[in-house]
This record gives sequence, structure tokens and C-alpha cells, in this order.
Amino acid sequence: MWTDLNTNPRIYATPEDDARQDVEVGDFRARSLLMAGRDKTILEIGAGYSPLFRKAEGYNVRIVDHLPTEQLVEKYRQLGVDTSRIEQVDYVYTGQSIPEMVGGQKFDVVYASHVVEHATDFVGFLQGSLDVLTPEGVIILLVPDKRYCFDFFQPLTDSAKVLSDHVAKARRHSFESLYREEMQVMAEHGGEERERFGPEPRLAWWQGAVADIHLFRHDPQARFASVLAQARSSEYVDAHEYFFIPSTFQLVVEEMNFLGVLPLRLALLTRSRGCEFMAVLTRAPLGRMSRDEFLATKKMLAVRSIKEQMEAFGRFQEDGRA
Repeated sequence: MWTDLNTNPRIYATPEDDARQDVEVGDFRARSLLMAGRDKTILEIGAGYSPLFRKAEGYNVRIVDHLPTEQLVEKYRQLGVDTSRIEQVDYVYTGQSIPEMVGGQKFDVVYASHVVEHATDFVGFLQGSLDVLTPEGVIILLVPDKRYCFDFFQPLTDSAKVLSDHVAKARRHSFESLYREEMQVMAEHGGEERERFGPEPRLAWWQGAVADIHLFRHDPQARFASVLAQARSSEYVDAHEYFFIPSTFQLVVEEMNFLGVLPLRLALLTRSRGCEFMAVLTRAPLGRMSRDEFLATKKMLAVRSIKEQMEAFGRFQEDGRA
């Protein structure tokens, strides 16, 4: 069933789709492994200390990261992370485009887990990924759902934000996004989730009851000063620049295609599990919708985004504490 995604895209959009998604897609990482297989060439971007595709397991994979292997190991060792799974880094990202970085290589699969939200130019990231794909290749993304992680209070990213960054050819994170980290939160589970995960607040959580939320930064004045210094520095400082839920991610992709900006389409889009959703993108002709079709789709997805947010906000009322 996974050979016809170009002609038969699968969009799991509402709670009524949950049971079907769990049967047809299942675990996102396991599905990604199956979709790629060991006979495909794979580019994994931002594997960090937990790569999905491992050379020792027979995958024909090349790894992109922000540091060479030895420095990556040292960085995560200092953070107390198990570094035994870190793969040999093949390409070190230093601000160049993806095609420049890989030197003209082509891949059947570009895979990135919790990476696209860190991009400074969403369109540029996806266009670069597309440019290194074989004709029938796919981009597989695991994307944090801002409703279920520390980005809970961040504003949803819209097409205006995406286009603005692309027109500006943004290479650094904005002051705005750096300061927004002041509103990062942790969630304290309620109900059955409290029994499952315990009482300690978490940075990412499940779609269950939430008893309370906690700001984990406590000095806005110091944060303001540090962000001013970061913004004035020539050093790159990482941040989440983009904040999505499934419907708004779909809307941005559809609008970029309609406007003639990105020749991509969603072949697969899931509802969220844990703190993330899965998106698979394939090559598609530009402007594949008529104006009326696009406007109807835009309205539908805008309404769906309200429903998706209400679905999450309702979790705060289940045990009466928030």
C-alpha cells in the first residue's frame, strides 16, 4: 500500500481517523524504516545522538550534523547522554545549502526528525532537500506538535512567516524567536497519564489530561539581556523558529505549492502521537490546484486548525486544576 503515495496520498485528519492510522501507519520510526528500506540511499539530517538509520544495520545512509563526529561525541558526553549510537558524520552543516553540502549526491530518502522547526528558512530547507532527491524520492519528516511540547504557548506559524523568511533568505534566528523561549513550559500530567508518567513536569507529553503547566524560565530581564547579546553576536544561536500542528503544516505546504514556491505535495500526514506528527513529501507540479480549489482547501484547513487546538486545550479541563 506504500508504493502509490503520489497518486493516493494519505491524510489522517480527525479523531475518527485514529484507529485507521494506528493500523496503517503505526509507529512513526518503524514506518520510516520500512518506507526507506536497506536498498535505498538515505540522507539523515540532524541525527544527533539518536540516528534512526544505522550503517551497522545495513542502511545505505549518509549523516548530516552541525559538528564533526568527535566534537558531537564530546558535546553529548558532557550532557550525560549515551554517545554509543552516534554515527560517523559524513557532512558537516556550516550554513551552506543542502546540495552544496553533499556535493551533488542524490538520495532516495531525505529523513529529518525534529529538525525542520530549527530551520531559519523553511522553504529553503525543503527546496534543498528536494534538490538532492532522486525523481521518485521522498522527504520524511517527524515534526513536533506545538500543542504537546514546551512550545505550547508559541504562535502557530503561518504562510506569511514562512514567505517572509524565504524572501529575506534568513540565515539566523530572529530576536523574536530567541526571546520567545521565555514562554517555554513543562506540563504536569493529570488523570491516568499521571499514574503512567509520574508527577514530575515534562517538556513533551502525550495527548492525555494535563493538570498544570510550569514556566521553566524565571528571569525575563536576564533573558532579554542575553537575547540582545545573542542577536548582536556573529555566532549562530539555535532556536525553534517554526511552530506547527498538522493542519497548519498542511496549509503552509499547500500554499507554497499554489504560489509557485515549492514543487512539493504531502503524500502522508498523520495525527500526532506523543509530541510529534509524521509528514512525507514528494515532488509535485507547481500550482496543482485551481484558485477556487486552493481557497476552499485553505478555509477548510484554517477551520480544522481551530478544532485541533480546541482538542488540546480541552485536556486542561479534565481534572479541574487548570
